[in-house]
Amino acid sequence: MRRVIGLTVLVAAVALAVVIGQRMSTDAMAVAVGVVFGVAASIPTSLLVVAATRGRRDEAIICGATNCDRRRLRRRSMW
Repeated sequence: MRRVIGLTVLVAAVALAVVIGQRMSTDAMAVAVGVVFGVAASIPTSLLVVAATRGRRDEAIICGATNCDRRRLRRRSMW
C-alpha cells in the first residue's frame, strides 16, 4: 500500500512538472532552475559554517574571558 501511494505521488509530481514546464518560457524555466540549484547549494554551505563556528562558540562559553586549560576543554561534535 505504501509503495502504491509513493508511486502515485511520484507520477503526479512528474505530470505536474511536465505541465508547468510546457507552459513556462525558457527564461522563466532558467530562473526557476537557478533558484532550485542555488538553494540546494546553500544547504551544505550553511551546515559547514555552523559546524565551523560551533566549536569556537563552545570554546568561548567554556573559557569565558580568561585563559583556559586546553586539556580540560571538551569539544562537542555536531555529528
